[in-house]
Amino acid sequence: MASSLKLVGLAVAAVAILAGLAAYLYLGGAPSVSGEERVFYVVAYHWGFVFYDENFNEVSNIVVNKGDRVTIYLIPGAAFDKETHETYQERTVESGIGDLPAGSQEIIAKMEEAEEEGLLDHGLAIEGYDVNIRTNYKLFRGGATSIGEVFNIESEDTLRAHMISFVADKPGTFDIICSVFCGYGHGWMYVPGGFVVQG
Repeated sequence: MASSLKLVGLAVAAVAILAGLAAYLYLGGAPSVSGEERVFYVVAYHWGFVFYDENFNEVSNIVVNKGDRVTIYLIPGAAFDKETHETYQERTVESGIGDLPAGSQEIIAKMEEAEEEGLLDHGLAIEGYDVNIRTNYKLFRGGATSIGEVFNIESEDTLRAHMISFVADKPGTFDIICSVFCGYGHGWMYVPGGFVVQG
């Protein structure tokens, strides 16, 4: 009799576990892994982001499919030679930032002020995801003239310290923001819809 009750109890427990697992999977509790590995490179500068795909082609935002494993490398503008760094920063001057209109010389003054204060690092956070990475410009040798060259001259340890990987398990459109204070334009350093998960 006791062994029969034990068997019934085990059967009920097994059914409950299977029902719970089925509900979890049906309601989307587990990400559907598509098997794709997606790599993106992001340059963060005063005060914007530039996105590159796995072939170092510039793209307007990061677009993946639900279930993709996403790897993002975040590279500070300070990792480049002076001319390349300034080319990135010219994007901010050309578009304006905050209260400062496009072409304002005050934007350049605010950038110089941030550099003098040592505010050369940036962060990248994806709202709605537990993704947040920051740069440490002091780890970079510097001197690169392109995003591809960064990966030829910098150490593996430096690059690994500026990388984050995660599974894109929630579909939707998510904003990308700078998560490290970087001077005057920090509050405007974001990309609405910068991360898109399809499916």
